Amino acid sequence: MSAVLLNLPTEVWIDILESAGSPLIHTVVCRAFNAIATPILYREVVLKDGGQYIHLFLRTIISRPHLGCYVRSLCALPYDPESAEPDYPGDLPGFVAEAISHGLSLEIQHAIADGSSPAMLFLLQCYLPRLTVSPETFSQFL
Repeated sequence: MSAVLLNLPTEVWIDILESAGSPLIHTVVCRAFNAIATPILYREVVLKDGGQYIHLFLRTIISRPHLGCYVRSLCALPYDPESAEPDYPGDLPGFVAEAISHGLSLEIQHAIADGSSPAMLFLLQCYLPRLTVSPETFSQFL
């Protein structure tokens, strides 16, 4: 990338990348774009198909907790029982260990061990300090 372009202030690049859409594409252009586009990518998270994507997002946030600081809104769409069950039993003990380290109740720990999507969402909240939780986030799981 041209040195002239990289010398633009970060605020200008943020405006450009926000307007351009598709922040995921911009994260792989170069390191400079990755640093600017990653917070945009994680600002509004939509987890489709409930359990599987909740699990994958939780695994990502646990392994890279700094990403949780970027999340401002989270929408977890209902799980489709017709779809195949997600294959993640190997991650569940690690999730339970995380629940223990955050002081979550024994009931939540057992629910996570059983693969409960609402319990995983509960654990996920421990990593998202800027998240504003709306009732819709959890209503479809209750």
